[in-house]
Amino acid sequence: MKHTLTFNPQAVAIWNDKLYIPASKSPDIRVFNADPFEYQRTITVDGMKDPLDIVASDNVLYVSEYEDKLIHRIQLPEENVSNWTV
Repeated sequence: MKHTLTFNPQAVAIWNDKLYIPASKSPDIRVFNADPFEYQRTITVDGMKDPLDIVASDNVLYVSEYEDKLIHRIQLPEENVSNWTV
């Protein structure tokens, strides 16, 4: 399915040919194939309100939230979520 970004991402991470793009003021991370650029799925992170930045490493996504001073850790592919305050 062809997809056009209909939101303005402030952060992007790439891991294993997938783009992970958190939506501003949302608990959702949209997942796309990198090449060709196609929408795959959405990961919803319970408790995430306004992601600021995202990093990917060793099948783990780390998403920071400035206002709530939280780091969300999403283990892939299971999408298990844990978080901690900073």
